[in-house]
Amino acid sequence: MSQILITHLDPTLTLFSLEGAEAHHVIDVLRHKAGDKISLFDGRGGRFEGEITQIDVNSRRVQGKIVTQLGSDFKIFELNLFQGLPRGSKFDYVIEKAVELGADAVIPFLSEKNLIKLTLEQKKSKLKRWRNLAQAASKQCDRARLPRIEAALEWSDFKAQLGGGLTLILDPTGIRVKDFLRREDSIRGPINIVVGPESGLTPQELADLEKEGGKRVSLGNRVLRCETAGLAALSIINYELGS
Repeated sequence: MSQILITHLDPTLTLFSLEGAEAHHVIDVLRHKAGDKISLFDGRGGRFEGEITQIDVNSRRVQGKIVTQLGSDFKIFELNLFQGLPRGSKFDYVIEKAVELGADAVIPFLSEKNLIKLTLEQKKSKLKRWRNLAQAASKQCDRARLPRIEAALEWSDFKAQLGGGLTLILDPTGIRVKDFLRREDSIRGPINIVVGPESGLTPQELADLEKEGGKRVSLGNRVLRCETAGLAALSIINYELGS
């Protein structure tokens, strides 16, 4: 059953309504009618089974009632992917697959070797697209919690988001990530994965991140593309820590 994101849920968790893209999906794509059951999620971890009570085709609105409040998403730990913004549409792919692999945040940043320079309007336009992609990927892979997606951060703003938790910097000179995780007694707080852009991070940028407590880790002997490396790291961490 296709998941639908609730746009309006009353405080008592008994009634819901859908508008905009979600209503369009229910009315025109899934072609649901009053009385049909649908699978709902609120983007914050809550899952529900709902029943449509009314469809207003003219106002493009769907109303219904909550039949069952299902179990919510539970996360053992928080996984955040910070990606040096790659060229073209590569970041679209990163968002879709990182969401499927359970990333709680997918945030691009601009560093010295980034080949992309964005205006404020370009940042806003890309952010809207990225959030739509993340929402679609969340619905497709049956996760109930929408990830945090932000516009491309400048270097100083990016570093400020790494406070607390464990920061893993993907670097060929580091210890293998699986070996690093296995020797850690416990993981507290979020795990931040940092991936440089196509040309990598500069020595000074690596040093800056290490001053913030970052640890260099590698993914093995193969040289991966920047849009692949973060996804491989997410997969390894999920496996090693039992997500």
